[in-house]
Amino acid sequence: MAGDICDVCGRGNVVGVYSSSLGAISFAYCEECALNDAEPRGICVWQILDCGGLDKMRSDIQLGTRSYMNGAYLSMLEVAESITDQERAKYEKDMNDMAGPGPAET
Repeated sequence: MAGDICDVCGRGNVVGVYSSSLGAISFAYCEECALNDAEPRGICVWQILDCGGLDKMRSDIQLGTRSYMNGAYLSMLEVAESITDQERAKYEKDMNDMAGPGPAET
């Protein structure tokens, strides 16, 4: 584990693998990201889009979840405001891929 890359900030010096507060998945964390209770940006973006927007998320997640981007820790509001068209397109593609073919396509 030492020398591995943190799933939140992309830097090294992973100190542990911890369960996400946003779903049944675990990520590798450096000490700083673990102490900041940060989540990887991808799962934050997915959670926001999957809920249909920040205003539809539980308030404890809106207020208590942070992520990391470009050298700074961001609130969920800041993550929501920074979601790119490319991230939205990836989410839509991933959701379509998970749904599989429709009845007429099988």
